[in-house]
Amino acid sequence: APTAPPRLASLAVRALTAASMHDGTTARLLADGCLPPLLARLPTAPDSLAILLVALLNNLADSDGNRLRLLTAGALSLLTHLVIDPAGSATLKEQCVNAAAAIGGQPDAEVSFPQLVGALCASRIPGTQREAVRSAAIMAARAELLPGLARVPGLVDSLRAAESSRDAAAAAGAAEVLGALRPHL
Repeated sequence: APTAPPRLASLAVRALTAASMHDGTTARLLADGCLPPLLARLPTAPDSLAILLVALLNNLADSDGNRLRLLTAGALSLLTHLVIDPAGSATLKEQCVNAAAAIGGQPDAEVSFPQLVGALCASRIPGTQREAVRSAAIMAARAELLPGLARVPGLVDSLRAAESSRDAAAAAGAAEVLGALRPHL
């Protein structure tokens, strides 16, 4: 539960992680409603618990259906906040990048977080594209990140593709992020 003491929450997450390693259980865990409390706990979890939660998200992203459930539930946005948090530990940030790669269907990709978000912005799947644009907007809201984001290979091109999306929210979000990046291009 989102308000469980960290030690109890840690034990519960470890049990879920162990269960997630058995064939067919990840879809069942998501169908049984484990995702909302996991995502609700993540923003307020201490680093030690957040690392476990993010590792579990990584395990849950083992099929296309699960990845779409994670994306539409807002997992990528939460991971984005953790990655750009200056107070976050390097271990947590690394786990977030790994989980985001798994959620993006590229678990073995060796790319930066913004590159991964850019690849997802180019997706033709509207929900995926919308969530990726939302993550790009979270990063672009930090003015100090804009010059670096403007130089990320493929990000601007992917945002331009999203700008012409049939999904109005994705298109509007992409246009807003591109507007913020424009002075740095």
